[in-house]
Amino acid sequence: MSAIPAELAAVSAKAPKTALSVRVCHTWNELEQFRGDWNSLLRANPVSSIFQTPEWLASWWQAYGRNRDLFALVFADSTGAIVGIGSNVIRDVPAQSRVAGNPAKPLQLLKHGQH
Repeated sequence: MSAIPAELAAVSAKAPKTALSVRVCHTWNELEQFRGDWNSLLRANPVSSIFQTPEWLASWWQAYGRNRDLFALVFADSTGAIVGIGSNVIRDVPAQSRVAGNPAKPLQLLKHGQH
């Protein structure tokens, strides 16, 4: 297992230790309303990349998101401030895929080059 980069560890150390609430966005329009917060989070993270920006991922979603289910998670602290966003897609798997006897639908991060 690799170590956490020093830059990311520094950001994590500054994060408040509080309960979080989670909102699930099933459409890009729902997620889009958090664009300002998303960009603020990226600016605060010294290891962020263009591939994590709403602009890049919106383009990916428009190109490859048809017939897929968005499952984005927006995390807020106890004051309501957005502290994290995870843009995920529910991955297509063979119908026979099961976990503990239940149909499996794993989450996969939206990213560049993924079709």
